[in-house]
Amino acid sequence: FLLQPPPTTQFATVAGQRLEKHLPDASFVVLNAASTLTYTQADWPANRQLELAGEAYFDVAKGSTFTVNTDVGQVQVLGTQFNVWSREGQLEVSCYEGRVAVRFAANDFDEVIKAGQAVRLQPGSPAQYWNVQPEQVGDHLLSNGRVRLDSVPLSRVIMELEFQFDIIIKPNGVDTTTIVSTTFPTDDLEQALRIVFNSLPIRYEIVSSKQVNLYRE
Repeated sequence: FLLQPPPTTQFATVAGQRLEKHLPDASFVVLNAASTLTYTQADWPANRQLELAGEAYFDVAKGSTFTVNTDVGQVQVLGTQFNVWSREGQLEVSCYEGRVAVRFAANDFDEVIKAGQAVRLQPGSPAQYWNVQPEQVGDHLLSNGRVRLDSVPLSRVIMELEFQFDIIIKPNGVDTTTIVSTTFPTDDLEQALRIVFNSLPIRYEIVSSKQVNLYRE
């Protein structure tokens, strides 16, 4: 009994859901759709470590090192505001305040990014950097009712549509590597699809409440 690991606390969201929580040290987290966050409360505040699958925005209270572990990498800070997205072997980190150390095992990537910087990492590809503005804090996670994505592959937009609306989108040969920026609502599928795809040479068809097909124009 004494050798059993301490109990953990877990927050989880399903498709189309977003969750706001305060951690034991008053740090604030917003968990995006279809995501899971786990930590051991007994270790707080001496060892602030969490496991993240999916996406979350963090506003970290000052204190000991704060570490977010994912299945592909690690993000570590002392106190700052940042966003972590980790799905399908990829990692994306945006820093809005302070500095964060980003480690990505697949590419032996280990760097510090500062406020106003973001990095996207995927196995076998060079790191992609871009700038974020203070008013973009939390991106879509702090903006109720809409998703905002800047300079991301279309595959990332499709993935976010699937998570927000609990649907499957079949590309049918559409080039999903195209880099796009878009903002779409999370309460109207038809409007979201129109905003995302009408500016591209892509036609969409709502097959059912659970499936959307894409076609090249």
